[in-house]
Amino acid sequence: MELFASACVLSRWDDELQTGSAGDGSEGASGGAAELFLRGSFRRARRSLAEMHENDDAAVTATADWVRRVVGSYDERMGRIGAQRLRCRNATTFRKRQVSIGAARSFSRSAA
Repeated sequence: MELFASACVLSRWDDELQTGSAGDGSEGASGGAAELFLRGSFRRARRSLAEMHENDDAAVTATADWVRRVVGSYDERMGRIGAQRLRCRNATTFRKRQVSIGAARSFSRSAA
C-alpha cells in the first residue's frame, strides 16, 4: 500500500512540476506536503521490509495447527448435533404448519 500511495504522490508532484501548476501560487506548500508524505511513506516501507525477517510465523503456525486439531474434532461433533437440530427444527415447522392448516379447515367447517 505504501508503495502505491508513494507512486501516486510522486506522479502528481511530477505532473505539477512539469506543467508548472503547483496550486494557488504557493509553490513551496505543494512540494513540501508531497515531500513530507514521501519521507513518512518511505520510512514505513523500510520498517515493513525489515519486519519481514522478524516475524512470528513459527508461533502462528504452531497455534493454528493446535486450533485445527482441537476445533476440528469439535466441529465434527457439532456438525452431527447441528444436523440433528436441523431435522428437529424442520419437523417442528412441519408439524406447526399441519396444525395451522387443520385449525383453518376446522374453523372454515364450523363457520359454514
